[in-house]
Amino acid sequence: MKRLLGFFVCLALGMALPAAPSLADRFAAANRLYEAENFVEAKELYEGIADQTTDWKVHLNLGHCCFRLHDFIAAKYHYLKARELRPDEPAIAESVAAVNRHFRDRLQPEKPDFLSRTAQRLEAVIPTNVVTILLLAAAWILNLFLFLLLAKGYRKRLIYGIATALLLTLLLAGYHQQRAERLQGGRVAMVKAEEVTLYSGPGFGQAALFRVHAGLELRIVERRRDWLQVAASSQVAGWIEADKLMLI
Repeated sequence: MKRLLGFFVCLALGMALPAAPSLADRFAAANRLYEAENFVEAKELYEGIADQTTDWKVHLNLGHCCFRLHDFIAAKYHYLKARELRPDEPAIAESVAAVNRHFRDRLQPEKPDFLSRTAQRLEAVIPTNVVTILLLAAAWILNLFLFLLLAKGYRKRLIYGIATALLLTLLLAGYHQQRAERLQGGRVAMVKAEEVTLYSGPGFGQAALFRVHAGLELRIVERRRDWLQVAASSQVAGWIEADKLMLI
């Protein structure tokens, strides 16, 4: 009887507790704070949401808060995060251009070609896990057609099915490998130190090539222990200490 009574008490307390606000409610509350120019509290709300969602608008608005608070390093970081999630959004490009005016180095990475832009759009829409599942499914279908060929002998439809499944498997395998390489070595980073040197190799004993400053956007080419090979353009590249960068 006591256990039953305790159960109903806990149930009543649970029903009496207010429901936690949803991400949409918190995002709307943060937007209202931003519109009221309460950028500090809006920033705190956006930061709590950013860890729980992949909505590019959250990072864009968080970048706007940091910009209004004159934290231009953080502003650009979140603008680049938003661009990673939504590569072709004009509002993000305008925000990146606006914050770049507050940095000494104005050099920007070269624009990607058509194939690279297409790959970026696909990455923003299709998670890597989905690509892996599609690859496994294509391989399974290929094995099924091969089994049917062995069981039923030569048939045109089976040959066409094998050819189609093989082509799909090869395409997905190549795309999966490309995405894996991009995740390992093609990430975007940003200089966070006020001034830092790019060297010709991984180590302070190498020749100094360039001096770069906070806010410069770089693409990571390779990593060796605590050093990263990076490139800002085809003319500006070198090795830099990993702790001098913010990974996007």
